[in-house]
Amino acid sequence: MKNLLSVVTAVAGLGLGIVQAFGSTSTQFNLLTRGAGQATAQLPSGAGVNPSGGDWLVFTGDDSSGYNPQGALSHNFADLTGAMGAAGFNMAPSLTGTLNLDFNQTGTNAWNVSVTGLSYSGQAAQTISMNQHLVTPGSLAALTPSYNVDGNGNAGAWSSGTAGGWTIQYDVDFYFDSIFNNNDNYTVDVTFNDAQQIGYLLPTSLLTTPGLAGVTLNDPANLYTGDFENYLLTQIAPRLPGNATYLLITQMVKTHPGFVSGDLSTTPSMLLIGNTTFAYTTSAIPEPMGLSLLGVGGMLLVRRRFN
Repeated sequence: MKNLLSVVTAVAGLGLGIVQAFGSTSTQFNLLTRGAGQATAQLPSGAGVNPSGGDWLVFTGDDSSGYNPQGALSHNFADLTGAMGAAGFNMAPSLTGTLNLDFNQTGTNAWNVSVTGLSYSGQAAQTISMNQHLVTPGSLAALTPSYNVDGNGNAGAWSSGTAGGWTIQYDVDFYFDSIFNNNDNYTVDVTFNDAQQIGYLLPTSLLTTPGLAGVTLNDPANLYTGDFENYLLTQIAPRLPGNATYLLITQMVKTHPGFVSGDLSTTPSMLLIGNTTFAYTTSAIPEPMGLSLLGVGGMLLVRRRFN
C-alpha cells in the first residue's frame, strides 16, 4: 500500500514550493522454489554432490539428473574443510522460508533497509538439516558471549531505479540450528555476525529482454560463469507466481563463522559458508509522494502527486 500523507494547514502570505514525502513499508519475501507442480514432499531437498561445473545454480547446463533433484532455488554452500577454493563446496543444502525487510526511503531512489525476520529451512540429506534464523539483540545467541554474535546491525541500503542498478546490500546476524540434532529448535550450532548479502532487488516487470536492456546484472559472488541475465529470464522468471511484484537476488561470499559447536567436528577457521538467495514478494514498495504546495490568497493548498 502506498503511504498517504494528509496535510491540512493555513498560512499567511503567498508561497510556492514542492515537498517530497518518502514512504516506508514492511515486506515479506518468500524463497523461490521450483514450483508446486514440480516440487516433491522432500522440499527443501538436497543439492547432492558438487556439480562438475561448480556454479551451484540449479537448472543450468551442468545439472544432470543426479544434481539438485527437484531442488529449491536458494542454497547455503558449506566448505567443511576450508580447502575447496573460492567457489568450491562440499555440500549445498537447499533453502525454503521467508525473509522480512523494512524499507525507509531517504531520497530519490535511495532506501535504508532493515532485516526484521529471517527463517529458512535447509536440508542437505534426509538426516542433515541446516535451518537458519535471525539474531537480534534479545536473542539467546546474542546473550551468550561465546557465540560471538551481537544481533546488531541487521541493516543496509537499496538503490532503486535503473541508474542505481537496482542494487541492494545488507548485513545480517544469523545462526544455524541443529544440523545433527534432529531439528531441536534453537540449538545454536554456527553463528555469523554482520554477514553481508549483496545483490539486486528489482521489479518483476523488468524480467524481459527489453526490460533488462538498460541494466547490467551479474552473479554477485561470481559463482556462475554463464549469462546471468539469461538465467534469470529462462529459469527464474517463469517460476515466479503471477502476482509477484519484486525479485530479490542476494549472495554471501564464503565467510568464516564466529562460532561452531563442538558437535560438528570443525572450527571457525576451517569452516566456510556462502549462499545464494532468490526470493519474491507480492507486496508493493511505496514510491515517493510529491506534494505541490501552492499559496493562494493566504491559504496553502496541498496537492498530492505520486511518482
